[in-house]
Amino acid sequence: MGIVAFAIIAIACAWLPWFLVPLLSIVIGVSFAGLTFVAHEAVHGGIVRGRRTRWLVGWIGFLPFTLSPRLWAAWHDRVHHANANAAADPDMYSTLAEYQASGRIRFFINAFSLGGRRWRGILSLALGFTVQSAHQLINARRRGFLKAGPLA
Repeated sequence: MGIVAFAIIAIACAWLPWFLVPLLSIVIGVSFAGLTFVAHEAVHGGIVRGRRTRWLVGWIGFLPFTLSPRLWAAWHDRVHHANANAAADPDMYSTLAEYQASGRIRFFINAFSLGGRRWRGILSLALGFTVQSAHQLINARRRGFLKAGPLA
């Protein structure tokens, strides 16, 4: 988090020549990715043991994506890990039958997936996790994996 804060301040205060700003931006992005992996492991209990400490590290790591550790634990830990690559997996791509039956699904997969000559696919790297997190939050109660109330 210190690297991110320092890099943002360095860019905002113009401490570096303009041609180094894109490189520093990449450092910021890589640091955000690292924070996300740390938060992922922390919420799993792989870094710290206490529940409050796990939530704190999760909040810090997921904050750039406006994702709460409570939603992450419900969506990723309980639902994704229990149903990996099955129809109930919230991280699963559409099946071939769903892809063929829905023009909307075909459009989004064809337009925004990474792959040859799909330059818009870079948006899936830049915005994908935040968009997916918002989608999970919007659908969490309907799908029954996140209920209102105090931390579980």
